[in-house]
Amino acid sequence: MPIAVNVISGAELQRTGATDIRLLNQVSPSLFVSSASSEGAGTARIRGIGKSGENLGLESAVALFVDGVYRSRTGVGLGELGEIDRVEVLRGPQGTLFGRNASAGLISVVTAKPRFELGGYGAVSFGNYDMRRIEGGLTGPIIGDTVAASGELNWALGNIDLTSITAYRDWKSTAAIDADFNALDILYRPGQDREFKTFSQELRLQGKAFGGRLDWLVGGFYADEKLNLIDNLRYGGDFERYANCLALSSALPSAVLPSNAFCVNVPVVRTTIAGLSALPAADPRRANIGLLSALIANPARPGFGSIAAVLGQPDIVIAGTGEQADQFRQRSRNLALFTHNIIQIVPDKLSLTLGARYTRDRKTLDANLSADNSICSLISRSPFAALAQLPCVIPTGANGVYSSNSAGGKRTDEEWTGTAVLSYKPTRDILTYASYSRGFKAGGYNLDRLALDSTTPTLAQLQFEPEKVSAYEIGAKLNLRRFTFSAAAFYQLFSNYQFNSFLGTRFQVTNIDSCKTGLNGADRDGSSSTGACTGDLRPGIVSKGVELEAMMRPGRYLNINTGLTLNDARYRNDLVSAGGAPLPADQFQLPGRRLATAPLYVVTGSAAWTPPLGHTGLSGLVYADFRFNSDFANGPDLDLEKNQDAFTIVNLRVGVSGAKQRWGLEFFAQNVFNTRYVQVATDATLQGSGTYRQVAQGLAASANQLYAAFPAEPRTYGVTLRSRF
Repeated sequence: MPIAVNVISGAELQRTGATDIRLLNQVSPSLFVSSASSEGAGTARIRGIGKSGENLGLESAVALFVDGVYRSRTGVGLGELGEIDRVEVLRGPQGTLFGRNASAGLISVVTAKPRFELGGYGAVSFGNYDMRRIEGGLTGPIIGDTVAASGELNWALGNIDLTSITAYRDWKSTAAIDADFNALDILYRPGQDREFKTFSQELRLQGKAFGGRLDWLVGGFYADEKLNLIDNLRYGGDFERYANCLALSSALPSAVLPSNAFCVNVPVVRTTIAGLSALPAADPRRANIGLLSALIANPARPGFGSIAAVLGQPDIVIAGTGEQADQFRQRSRNLALFTHNIIQIVPDKLSLTLGARYTRDRKTLDANLSADNSICSLISRSPFAALAQLPCVIPTGANGVYSSNSAGGKRTDEEWTGTAVLSYKPTRDILTYASYSRGFKAGGYNLDRLALDSTTPTLAQLQFEPEKVSAYEIGAKLNLRRFTFSAAAFYQLFSNYQFNSFLGTRFQVTNIDSCKTGLNGADRDGSSSTGACTGDLRPGIVSKGVELEAMMRPGRYLNINTGLTLNDARYRNDLVSAGGAPLPADQFQLPGRRLATAPLYVVTGSAAWTPPLGHTGLSGLVYADFRFNSDFANGPDLDLEKNQDAFTIVNLRVGVSGAKQRWGLEFFAQNVFNTRYVQVATDATLQGSGTYRQVAQGLAASANQLYAAFPAEPRTYGVTLRSRF
């Protein structure tokens, strides 16, 4: 096959201990799958490209298919997958072979086919951390030998094969989290409900013509998805007390700050006011007297409660206010026509693959936003507006009902993409190829009220533009009886890259490009008002590298696999956002640096030895795999403090199986050396400010930003008992 692809068999997956697609990391070096705040919030990257964070408004650049059915968010693959026949990881843009297009690659999970004979399997596992896991499955006929437990239908119409894949999926999840990840009750989400209702239909016709010189395929795809998101982010019982501390520390001049000052201590503040009042009239520090006086005007409730009293609203409270039920209802209709054709120019020697795809993606959005926090608007309109940021952490100015018939409530993206591959077989065992592919990922809506202008909000402010990629690749494959080897070199350019970042409480989505005209460092100055591009734009992301893979069978019962990916996925210099607008201030670290979660090189390897044990029909299993990652940035904003050092993960499994695999007993250890690494790192909400690079560039006086991290699994071990009939 003249494309870059990993094919992992079901047996190999079972040996890795895989229960979801994250364990593919151990056997596919160009792929990295991680999860963060929940098991259903996974993200996948291929060649360093993918979605960061859990923003439901963005589809993944790495598409996930299960039995040919597109799953609109990668996280739905982080659950039980059942019995697997194989998993294919296709690298680079895809769109001419599958129902849904993908700009970075795709993961195709093929479950075990149903059989017409009654059968089944079961497995029970026990391990440390009180792990208990039970799985099982049945297969067999439904109507004699005509229909067997699948949504894919195939017909042979003479010399033409017709395939129909029909699917409906209703996926729901509810999560409640401590939004500040802190022992204090600062922010919380009492419940975030997410639901996808997706209907999809794919039709493919495939056949041969001209005496087998043309292998053709034409297809159509339609998907109708309804996404409903209900979000609640509220202030906790400790928020006001915590905000009072921050407000006072910003208001007290360091020159007169008593060493025993802590939060809003009324006697300390009174002493400070007296000290400030004694200063000469021209001393600028006297400017804080009014604010400090307001902070203790009501000694029974100093801080923001006191300021509210000064402004005539003494009964306003913060705790429990915030979003009460922000609701986003998005409907997406995707229509595509695609074709994939292999022309045998010289049979079994030289072939040309031509594929094309037309995609039309239409989205509509309705929203009903409701938040209550009177103190935010009260302070914002007062002489104390400088302190409004704290009680306005949860924005409230965009409340209202937004119809899809209003400005920006509808958007349509249309694009032609395709691929061309020239492949040549100099010998029977060697295949070489060169390819060009054009990929596309539709635009959409950032389902987050942060992007709305509080004075004139419209749904258009939530939109982001389509992501496009041009990919070039050359490769070669060697296939011998006991040894296979493949090598690929790739160069990919991403335009309008959909950059997603988490800002402590909210997600921000930016399209990133590069300006052909130099910006003289204005994209690095930490200002969102400088660095606009007045000339032409060019792709802002370059992903280039080499992939090497080998499989050896040095003995009858011994298989060895290894892979190396050298990948430099990097932002260009002179970055701008959509339409050439200046880069947002918080993205000043991006220009010229590698993308987050994109290590420069990755090495994987696995070895499986399955010898017979005498003449009893028993067989043994000794299996080991490893993955080595070089260091990489671990936050989309590329804060130096979030960098992840290089690490290696090793898994082991030993066992014995009965005749015909009727039963099996296995002992396993995952992450044998208890390697600790972070899957995702982010700024801790409202806990410190300033980073190393901000200080180095004069953008902050000091750096005390705290960080939250989602660690990977520690060492686990246990035993699995399997049975099959």
